[in-house]
Amino acid sequence: MYLSMELILNEIITSKERYIDVSSTYPHPDDDDIMKARKYTRTSLDNYWGKLDDYYKKFDLAPVYTAALVLHPGYKWRYFEKTWI
Repeated sequence: MYLSMELILNEIITSKERYIDVSSTYPHPDDDDIMKARKYTRTSLDNYWGKLDDYYKKFDLAPVYTAALVLHPGYKWRYFEKTWI
């Protein structure tokens, strides 16, 4: 699940870069409408990122998630040493 959330986060970051304000670089007759749409899209992506962050925090608090990381042969205690110390 953690890897899935990382993939989603990377997609959010990529999408936010795609919807930056480029009106001064590429003038277009419909710039106002386009900029409004880009602003709403960026706001939605920010909200999505915030919700994803809430789930990240819940995962770190779940005892089952902690046990799964400790028992995983690739992670063991390294995740906690790196993240919490």
